[in-house]
Amino acid sequence: LASWCLHGLFGLSCYAILTRSAGASGETDRQLWAGIAAALLPFCVLVIAFAVRALSVPDFDWGHFGLASTNVRHLGYYSLVGATLSIGLAVTAGGRCQMMLWILAAGILLGLSIWSGSRGPLAAFAMSLVAGAMLLRRARRLRLFAIAAGGVLVAVPIAAIWTPPAPQYGLA
Repeated sequence: LASWCLHGLFGLSCYAILTRSAGASGETDRQLWAGIAAALLPFCVLVIAFAVRALSVPDFDWGHFGLASTNVRHLGYYSLVGATLSIGLAVTAGGRCQMMLWILAAGILLGLSIWSGSRGPLAAFAMSLVAGAMLLRRARRLRLFAIAAGGVLVAVPIAAIWTPPAPQYGLA
């Protein structure tokens, strides 16, 4: 129930941001979305630190994990939010350097989704690309898919750096 409530509140928050009055600036919105995406990067560091620490616990329940989740697969949903926001921010970035930083952020966050072994976020990522492409002008669609491919190319090696001693982790 708590997880459903959290998801519902997040959805309502996104809806409220997207439907705000016309007086709100686009730059303020961009800063808000960037803040949400960037706030998830320290979460990735926390997850890895927690996992490394868990190696010293012989009977650690890797399936449960326990950090911000009741199952390790839930970590993928948290990081997916940041990955998709980062892709959107990269697509709309003003400069090449800013775009590359958001692609890197997307790769790191998507890497956590892959590392956790969660399949649902990867399907949601693909569906978000389709939905995003439908919302974008034709000229930006190719950019969206190229940026997403760049994020995936960063994510896969990041996810493969280290896999915990449990079969449910990793890309396989």
